[in-house]
Amino acid sequence: MRRFETNSKKFKSSFTFIQVKEKFGGLRVYTNYDGDDKVNPVICLAEKKALETCDMCGEKGLLRNSGWLKIRCDNHVDTKHYL
Repeated sequence: MRRFETNSKKFKSSFTFIQVKEKFGGLRVYTNYDGDDKVNPVICLAEKKALETCDMCGEKGLLRNSGWLKIRCDNHVDTKHYL
C-alpha cells in the first residue's frame, strides 16, 4: 500500500480510497477515481503483487486453502493466526 500511495501522488486528479480489503485471498482496491487509465494499471499491479505475497511476513507466497483462502509462504502455511 505504501508503494501504491507513493505512485498515486503522481496523478493530477485527486481521488480517495473507498475501500481496501482482502477477498478470496487477494487484495481488492476501490476508489472514487473515474478518470483516465493511469490509476487502473497501478491498482492491478498492487492486486497482482498481493496474490504472491505472504500476508504474514511479506515474503513470496502461494494461495492456500485451509478453509479460508490466504496467501502464505512455506514458513507460514500452517499458521492459524490471521492478521
